Amino acid sequence: MVQPELPTQAGDRRRWSNLPGAAETHAIASAIADSKQLSLVISADTASAERLEQELAFFLGDSMPILRFPDWETLIYDSFSPHQDIISDRLDVLNRLPSLDRGVLVVPATTLIQRMAPVEFILGNSLPSRRHGLRARRIRGSRRHHGYLPDGLGCALPHRSVRR
Repeated sequence: MVQPELPTQAGDRRRWSNLPGAAETHAIASAIADSKQLSLVISADTASAERLEQELAFFLGDSMPILRFPDWETLIYDSFSPHQDIISDRLDVLNRLPSLDRGVLVVPATTLIQRMAPVEFILGNSLPSRRHGLRARRIRGSRRHHGYLPDGLGCALPHRSVRR
């Protein structure tokens, strides 16, 4: 594999140009193949993010997880919510990110400009998807960490009172 030159410090920029077809993705895969951290790949739009995800899966195989954070695919003045699969995929990615040591996150540029809920809120109010396995011990530990108390059926909200 060709080893493209990477930035060495904050603010350092590198430009790769004239890469036809999947050569762009091949260069990205070559650059991050030996990385020991999470790499962020920003795409121009949703279609190119999906293409990048598929091509990275081809070039990297199973060597590291490849996640795509989907766009809402709605406009701000639309009166309907995004499809439940999009919401589910977004929550799944957000739920998996804190536990990833290395991998690739592909995000469309339009998605990066949207505001997000705090990490504690997402982790405390969502469950991992079935496709990544529900591990009861891990979920109980996570719930306990975010303030839920174990009860006979699952986890209940903590009993708190506030005086003013």
